[in-house]
Amino acid sequence: MLRLAVRSSFRQGQEAAFSRPPVSRRKKRGLVVMVQGPPDSGKTVTVEAMAHAYNKALFAIEANELVNETDETTMAFEVAKAWDCPPLLDDADILQSRARHDSRVNQHAARFLRILDTFPGLIFLTTSHPAALDENVKSRVHLTICFKPLTLGQTRNIFQLSFDRLREEEHQDVGKADTESLAISDDEVLRFAEEHYNKDASGR
Repeated sequence: MLRLAVRSSFRQGQEAAFSRPPVSRRKKRGLVVMVQGPPDSGKTVTVEAMAHAYNKALFAIEANELVNETDETTMAFEVAKAWDCPPLLDDADILQSRARHDSRVNQHAARFLRILDTFPGLIFLTTSHPAALDENVKSRVHLTICFKPLTLGQTRNIFQLSFDRLREEEHQDVGKADTESLAISDDEVLRFAEEHYNKDASGR
């Protein structure tokens, strides 16, 4: 589903480069995708992989800037649009519900909501605490991808894939100067990972 949505959004963006839709249609051209799940469950990596699959570079925007620097926020999205890079707001938990009596925060939040409404391309949000997000932000999300906590088996597989990747990179570096052999004790690392998994649920 995510791949289809991203491909459709990029295709629409290419078509929009050659046409100018009427004002009544401009609010609906973009796509806001939120990827939610526990920390270190693969949210950001998934977004990066989707962008890479379509030869796109992500434009990272610090979420905490959205409620502090209105002008810089607008400029960041303009640059992302000009460079044809999907904006990524990683750890968007900062966009949480806030006191309505803070006029400065409300002003910045309103500006960001207008950006979500009018940005002509794809916007990615990631969050570990979706329940804390402002309802006005949630209402502008078109597609939500939910990541569940990793199982122990999945955690071990991730470590094993990392071992295999490191060994493959080392094999490619064989013969290069100043290259030391890499020693990895799979059993020890996996045993540590399993102990940490069982001991601390927040570290999964």
